[in-house]
Amino acid sequence: MCTISSTSNLKAVNNAFITSKLVPDIVSSFSASLLIAPAYGTKAITLGNSFKTTETLTEPAFSITAEANYDPSTTKYTVLLLDPDVPSPLIPLDRTLLGDFNHLIISNVQPECIKIQERVTLRSYTPLTPLSVSQHRYTFLVYRQPANFDPNVILAQDIAGLPLSTFLASSGLEGPVGGNYFLEGLKDGI
Repeated sequence: MCTISSTSNLKAVNNAFITSKLVPDIVSSFSASLLIAPAYGTKAITLGNSFKTTETLTEPAFSITAEANYDPSTTKYTVLLLDPDVPSPLIPLDRTLLGDFNHLIISNVQPECIKIQERVTLRSYTPLTPLSVSQHRYTFLVYRQPANFDPNVILAQDIAGLPLSTFLASSGLEGPVGGNYFLEGLKDGI
């Protein structure tokens, strides 16, 4: 049996994205219909908690809940980890020029109740190295894949800045349907 997230938990995610200004800074709108539970080792990411640089050196693990009205055995998702605050949250830049720094992209993700998954890494994990004292909002976004999903791998490898709108338009991904985020900056220590 697959877990479906409660309305109150989904509402908490939506509110956190608005309060943290991820809406509209990284996405123009957001309505979560599933939860993503990422963690670095045993430390869970919980909608804005803080991490030190040494806590995020290895790739995070994550799971997602199922989405209501979608078959978890056939519905697949793409998960992105982005930094919308490059080079510093105090220096807002035009995202059409720089984009959001792309730390990880994994496709063919399925809900945690599907034990055998064939996830595909489109962008290998790049450890986080915020170059500012101010905290960056490292953001996980979950998008539903269309049945004929064919990721543009070349675009996924653009490490300098992920043109999110272009990637979404070329891939046909729907959403975001889920998200989570955490904070990291030099003020948190190394």
